Amino acid sequence: MTDAAPPPVPSPELAPPPGVSPLSDERQMAFVVYVCFLAAYAFPLLALVGLVLAYINRDAAPEWLKTHYTFQIRTFWIGLLYWLVSIVLCAVLIGLVCVVLTLVWGVLRCGLGLNRLMQRTVSSQASRRITFVFRRRAPRPGARRARLRRSPRAWPRSVGASSSRPLGAGTPPLVRSRRVP
Repeated sequence: MTDAAPPPVPSPELAPPPGVSPLSDERQMAFVVYVCFLAAYAFPLLALVGLVLAYINRDAAPEWLKTHYTFQIRTFWIGLLYWLVSIVLCAVLIGLVCVVLTLVWGVLRCGLGLNRLMQRTVSSQASRRITFVFRRRAPRPGARRARLRRSPRAWPRSVGASSSRPLGAGTPPLVRSRRVP
């Protein structure tokens, strides 16, 4: 005849309110995939686990989250290609640098994806920026205004008799361009 004490009732102050956790929604599996990719540097088989999870969950995810799963799948395949090229280049001794660059690329790409996942933003812009590091950038608007250019009005019509400058000094002077509103 033992008296069993009733189970303790959790106090309402200690229980976290529902929905406060940043990963209590559909983002949880995408977060797990990013963590698998980051942990794959210590345990390489986790990258395959992350890839399978990304392929399985991509179809059932909302539209904005599908971009994250696509981003993760591309990260795996592009990273695998970079690793293979780096390993082949190790025979020429430049591969060690490529291995380090591939490592940094993968960590930055996963970090950027995690950041966008926590902000609930689409991850497609991130893939364009990080995937192709050496792409040609378009000039900034207004960058031409700040440059110096040669004014055609300052050029002499003929170098020699009509010019007050000596021969050989036929290069036009540099002038600042006018501001265009």
